[in-house]
Amino acid sequence: MKYLPTLSLLLTAGIAFSQPVRLEHLPKQNRVEVTVSGRPFTAYYFPGPDLIRKPVLYPVYSPQGSILTRGWPLDPRTGERVDHPHHIGIWFNYEDVNGNDFWNNSVQASRPGKNMGTILGTRVLQIRSGDRQGELLTTSNWVDHAGNRLITDTTRIVFGVADPQVYTIDYEISLHALEDIRFRDVKDGMFAFRVARELELPYDNEQELIGEDGKISKRKDKHNVTGSYRNRQGIRDDDAWGKPSEWCALTGRIGNDDITIAILDHPANVGYPAYFHARGYGLFSLNSLGRNAFDKSKPPLDFQLPHGRSVLFRYRVIIASRKLSDQEIDALVNR
Repeated sequence: MKYLPTLSLLLTAGIAFSQPVRLEHLPKQNRVEVTVSGRPFTAYYFPGPDLIRKPVLYPVYSPQGSILTRGWPLDPRTGERVDHPHHIGIWFNYEDVNGNDFWNNSVQASRPGKNMGTILGTRVLQIRSGDRQGELLTTSNWVDHAGNRLITDTTRIVFGVADPQVYTIDYEISLHALEDIRFRDVKDGMFAFRVARELELPYDNEQELIGEDGKISKRKDKHNVTGSYRNRQGIRDDDAWGKPSEWCALTGRIGNDDITIAILDHPANVGYPAYFHARGYGLFSLNSLGRNAFDKSKPPLDFQLPHGRSVLFRYRVIIASRKLSDQEIDALVNR
């Protein structure tokens, strides 16, 4: 899939600019650092099951340098929620793959009686830096609770600069079945972003938050919490949860930085348009394989991938340090 022509649609006519996107593989740290014009954008991080039980993009920065990802549990920050320790950065996995839960698996929380899956053996196959675009190619193994490989994946991530205030992440993952695979129709999946506290929806209820002393307490505090969802159909905030859409956007403010994060489904994906699992507490996700889990009037999808076959999923993330209109997001839809 060619991304660069689509990115150029948003460039201001007649204005040329150069912003080098550089990728650096740090094997001893199990990470690939991504910078734009020397400033951090994100890192592909795969430390292994003793820390995180899947590869992630973490942390993620806006073009103006604001941290967009929640820090806890890796790098706790004052005021953050401490729920769902498996929500780290940007990731791809699923709750039920042949009865194994890849979504909820974490070092901090165990689920007795459940078969937990882990994504292991990540290898960096290729990195490429360039002007306004860099590319990463990796491979990983999806391993069940007994240590058996179920799936191998090949992941291609393209990091782009559409204009100096708009970055993109194109995430393309091919899953290859090592046995007959069933993805049961469930809620928790599939491509997700756990955002910073400032981008959550402001609620009045008590929440477990990290205090200035580092201790966790339950209290009301929505200071600087500014998030708001909208999807392509104009459905907003909590009502956007469980609705199918071509894209959904989250807007908010971190300091003086006006933030837009949009996740775009790809028309060739199974289940397009996906149902958005967009929660006000900071989980921003879409689920390509959940139907009945969100709408009981729909039959379960229960996607099957036979032994030896592969399936490709593609998503685009837009990260902007300005408020983007629906038209600007539509111009960046990945076709």
